[in-house]
Amino acid sequence: MYTAVPEPQVCNAALHKPAYQISVETSLYGDLYPAFLANDGNRTNAERAGSCAVTQQEENPWWVVDLGVQMTVKFILLTNHGQSNCKFTRS
Repeated sequence: MYTAVPEPQVCNAALHKPAYQISVETSLYGDLYPAFLANDGNRTNAERAGSCAVTQQEENPWWVVDLGVQMTVKFILLTNHGQSNCKFTRS
C-alpha cells in the first residue's frame, strides 16, 4: 500500500515585497517602469501595458527584491518583457 505524498506548496515569496533597480526607464510617452512592476503579480509581458520593470541602458543593470526574511529559495521564475528590440548578452 502506497501513501500519496502531497506536492510542496509553491508561493511567490517576492510578491509585493520592496524592490529596487539601478535606474528607471521612462518611455517617450512619459510612462515609468519602476522596480515594483516586476513583482506586483501581473505576469503580462507587455511593457506598454505597465506590467514590466525596465532600467535605462546600463553597463551592469540590476534589480533586487527584499524578501524580508531569510529563506531557502528553490527556484526563480523570470519573465522577459515582450518587446522585440531586446538585446541580451551573457558574460
